[in-house]
Amino acid sequence: MIDETLSVPPSQEERQALRARNMDALWSFYPTTAKMLDSYRPLANLVFNDDGSPDLEFMGQRFYDGNITEFTEKQLKSYWDQPNRLEIPQLQAGALDTYGGHSMRSFLNRAKEELDISFRVQRQTEPAFFLVVQGIGLAPHLDALVERTQCRNLILMDANLEGLYQSMEIYDWEKLLLKMNQRNGDVFFFISDDVQGQIDGLRNRIRGSSIAMVDGTYVYQHFISGMFDEFTKIFNREASLLLAGLGFFYDEQLMMRNARTNLAEGTARFYFRPDKVPPRGCPAIVVGCGPSLDASIEHLKRNADKAVVISCGSALGPLMAAGIKPDFQIEMENLEVATVLEFVSEKHDISDICLVAATTVDIEAAAMFKERVFYHRLALCPYPVFSNNVQNFIHNLDPTVVNAGLGFVQEMGFKEIYLFGVDMGQRGTDKHHASVSYHYTEGAIIAQSPFNIEVPANFGGKAKTTQGLFWALDSIHRMVRVGARNVRYFNCSNGALITDIPPKLPRTVNLPELETPKDQLVQSMIEAFPPFTKADFDDAWNLERLLDAINKTSDEIRDVIMSWTDFTDKEPAIRLNAIFYHPAEDDRYEKFSTLMLRGTYNMALIAGDFYINRAPTPEQSAKVHELFKEEFLTLVEVCRERAVEHMKALDAGDFLPLEYLKEP
Repeated sequence: MIDETLSVPPSQEERQALRARNMDALWSFYPTTAKMLDSYRPLANLVFNDDGSPDLEFMGQRFYDGNITEFTEKQLKSYWDQPNRLEIPQLQAGALDTYGGHSMRSFLNRAKEELDISFRVQRQTEPAFFLVVQGIGLAPHLDALVERTQCRNLILMDANLEGLYQSMEIYDWEKLLLKMNQRNGDVFFFISDDVQGQIDGLRNRIRGSSIAMVDGTYVYQHFISGMFDEFTKIFNREASLLLAGLGFFYDEQLMMRNARTNLAEGTARFYFRPDKVPPRGCPAIVVGCGPSLDASIEHLKRNADKAVVISCGSALGPLMAAGIKPDFQIEMENLEVATVLEFVSEKHDISDICLVAATTVDIEAAAMFKERVFYHRLALCPYPVFSNNVQNFIHNLDPTVVNAGLGFVQEMGFKEIYLFGVDMGQRGTDKHHASVSYHYTEGAIIAQSPFNIEVPANFGGKAKTTQGLFWALDSIHRMVRVGARNVRYFNCSNGALITDIPPKLPRTVNLPELETPKDQLVQSMIEAFPPFTKADFDDAWNLERLLDAINKTSDEIRDVIMSWTDFTDKEPAIRLNAIFYHPAEDDRYEKFSTLMLRGTYNMALIAGDFYINRAPTPEQSAKVHELFKEEFLTLVEVCRERAVEHMKALDAGDFLPLEYLKEP
């Protein structure tokens, strides 16, 4: 029953006292929300029926139709008859990396052979880690939902502060906040009419709290709203991005090998984003290798001398073939980059182009350029070892080299940015890249996903994109939304529409002549990046501290797993997430070890949670849980041993075979 959830003090004086107590609690726990409420001016009226029950009245209409108890009980009953839960697709071993996949295959085989269990399609347990509530109203539904779901994260969404403000004098928010705090849980307020902002906030909150516990998340809608409908539509489309980019153990080993090699000589520069970047006195053209580059290359060539041209990855081939030498070559991938560059360098001299690449880039590729500027990727394990400075990475650069290229020009102060060949998909063609790129040469290595996601096209109509490019498109959307003010973007590509970037036909681009010679502008940019010296490298690389960090993190994870005796207990997930995402800020080596391990371990935990909660009975779930613990502990020791061996080899100047690193 919901009657006990509303305090409804009988007098105005008592209601104001409750409001004051609630506000004190908000100031203690969530000062940002309290500050918003403190300055809010209500639009509706809090009214009371003859029986003393509250309601919200706006323009003569009552939100709860005069009976808040009946309204809420009916809504809750309807919801629990068919609850809306986020359930991730069935996980197979192939969805994990080689280390996690090997562990998962052993786990599932043992569950079948030793326990003879057939897992259910749907989650069999009711408790969940996350509860998302769309609509606060007067909050009569919250206690019942929190109690039944046993959630550890309560995520509250609303378009405005009206309901929260009015509920402060009839609902005991202090009691709820203390209850969640005592659970070692949390409450998050997303109060905004910005749908994409709410989606991004929810995604960040889930990743930051415990991505391993995302399966089974409850979503409850308290009232009908076009904003909530739009949220649901977009969230369902982007749900797969929740698990994107978690990282894999083998990749992290490769990243560290490349970063150490690229930086060891101390002959490169570090990307550095100053606090204040003066506006550049010229436009920038960011070039991707999408199919539409074929038709637009001549229009790009007309303007190439009037802008700083940034080539992203394989776009270098079509550009050089057209007689356009870019000013910067952007690279990011850790393998096979040199193969693509060699395709171009066999016909053209590219050595005097300035390379701007991730520290983790293919080591053979980096060696092909005289001038190299290395940026960091924040979520990769070399970052804290060799930098740990937020000014050395590019924001929102994942997952493609085009994202890195756009981030580069945006952070370097360009106020007029044109995109060519940034298709992010296909439109009216079956091509996946520009015609004269490496990808159409005989024997080219192409890992191409199906173009099976329909999205709006840049010049109207529809385009098709892949799962990876959909993530890249989402990253560009967020990059533009949070980017520098007063930047003019133009999308001259004939592919997917990029929200907030207006389309512009390539033939209509006619840039003015530059007042300052372009080579001077480019050189001044390069010289502003500080050198990374041999002394800097020697100061960063410390084998003893690297190994200590690997062992410390592995021991902490092992201890949490060993203490996890009850599969319904969510506390270990919170403790593991604290290890993965909240290491000591001043310990760069501890950050290194958690970044190296957390992707593979999180995916394994997601898989374990998935199957544990799909066993037919609680007794079988407990047995599956014990099997999972055993396999996970084995995974921890395998990764520990391989990581230690690899760091020692790198310190000695040796490269372990990639196939050996890849397979457990």
